[in-house]
Amino acid sequence: MLRNARDAFRRWTIYMRYSGGWKIARRYFVIDAFQTTLTVISLMVSSYVFGVREPRTLIGFLINVAIATMLAGISIVMLVETVEKGRELEELERALLRDLNNTILERAAMAAIVTAVIMELLGILLPISIPVLMIVAFSNSMLSDQLILTIIAIELVLLFLVGLFLGSRPIWRMVLIGVVSVLLGVALALIGVTLNAAL
Repeated sequence: MLRNARDAFRRWTIYMRYSGGWKIARRYFVIDAFQTTLTVISLMVSSYVFGVREPRTLIGFLINVAIATMLAGISIVMLVETVEKGRELEELERALLRDLNNTILERAAMAAIVTAVIMELLGILLPISIPVLMIVAFSNSMLSDQLILTIIAIELVLLFLVGLFLGSRPIWRMVLIGVVSVLLGVALALIGVTLNAAL
C-alpha cells in the first residue's frame, strides 16, 4: 500500500511538471485564501463593533460564506481550466499532427484541474475553519470580546502567511508582501465596517 502511494505521488509530480499545474493550483489557493480571510476579518470586526455575540448567528454566516464561495469557486475552476487545458491540448495536437487522447499530456491536464480544485477548496476552508472551531470550542451562550479579537488576530496572521506564500525570494520581498497583505486586510475590513454603519 505504501508503495502504491509512492507511485501515485511520483505520477502526480510528473503530471504537475508536464502541465504546469502547481503554478495554477498555487494561484487559486492564494486568491481564495486571501479573499476568504478578508471576508472573515470583515465579519468578525463587524461582530465586534455592532455587538453581534450569538455563536449560532456567526457560525451560520461563516458556513453560508463557505458554501457559496466553494460552489462558485469550483464552478469557476472547472470551467476556466477545462477550457484552457482543452485549448492547450488542441494546439499541441495541431503542432504534433497526432491525437493526444489517453496520453500522459491529457492525464497531466486532468491532474492539474483536480489539484487546482483541491487547493481552491483548501484556500476557502482554512480561513473559515479557524473561527468556526474556536467559536465551538471556547464560546458559551455569547461570544466574548477577547475571543473575537483573538480570531481577528489569527486571521491577520493567516493573511500575512498567505502574503509570504504569494511572494518570491529574496526573503525581504516575501515579508514585504505579507505586511502589505495585512495592511490591505485591515483597510478593507475598516471600509466594510464603515459602509455597514452608514447603511
